[in-house]
Amino acid sequence: MDTVDLYLKSIQHTVSYETIKGYAADLASFNGFLKKRFHLSDLELDSNENKFLTEITEADLYAYINYIQNEYGNGSHALNRKISVLRGYFKYLTRERILMRNPAGSIESVKVHKALDYIPNIEECNELIASIKGKNAKRDKLLIGLILICGLKVSELTAIETTDVNLSQNCMGIREDSDCIRYVYYNDALKSILSDFLKTDQYLYLFESDEKKSISKRTVHQIVVKYLSSSGMYQKGTTTESLRKTCKTFLKKYCKMDSLQIEKYLGRKLDQDTELVSPSRELLNKISIDFEE
Repeated sequence: MDTVDLYLKSIQHTVSYETIKGYAADLASFNGFLKKRFHLSDLELDSNENKFLTEITEADLYAYINYIQNEYGNGSHALNRKISVLRGYFKYLTRERILMRNPAGSIESVKVHKALDYIPNIEECNELIASIKGKNAKRDKLLIGLILICGLKVSELTAIETTDVNLSQNCMGIREDSDCIRYVYYNDALKSILSDFLKTDQYLYLFESDEKKSISKRTVHQIVVKYLSSSGMYQKGTTTESLRKTCKTFLKKYCKMDSLQIEKYLGRKLDQDTELVSPSRELLNKISIDFEE
């Protein structure tokens, strides 16, 4: 719809490119719902856009929220993001006098219920990896594997450059503040799929978008939640952060590292004079997750 393009152009200098892409996807989802709800074709919606927008009510917006919650299983954080996008869109429409009233003005955010983290065991992690299929299976296995084995944050995953990877030493450099680099290590199983992945067309970043830029943090979360959902672990309370905590459990159980050593190894700045311990390849190989196709 033309109004969506106008709205996105109006905010393009205040938010990031990836945020714009996210907003566009959310509004496309909303338009798809409207066409389904009112039995409209693309042509019918586009040719009578302004008239149709004036007929949208608060009830229609709540119906959309219920739809995405039931159809896609969106949690409270995802729902609130979509609600925020709708508020911004309809606020723009009323400010520009395209609409005389704002149907989203009284739409409330949903209450966020903080679920307890569910930390999967080694068998469940293998089931999670085995559930990853499709043309991007190698990339997605590697991405989730780097969280499970190396405990990487989403922001760290998106910043990895191909030159940061050292296959001969089973490690990679992670960029921190002030260009400081710390090294994390991976086991031979993860090295195998990492080596294969690097043989594909790579440029600057290990995980790249179609535009040859680093993939967004939002994309990483979407990939992780997709497979957590398909494997049934998301419903149990496993999140991206839960997988990082799973890595801590593995480092403690298999690599004999204590809590402070683990926190320092994973990049937390500690006041204590904690010895920086790097897990050996032999101990990391005891984390028996199979990443092969």
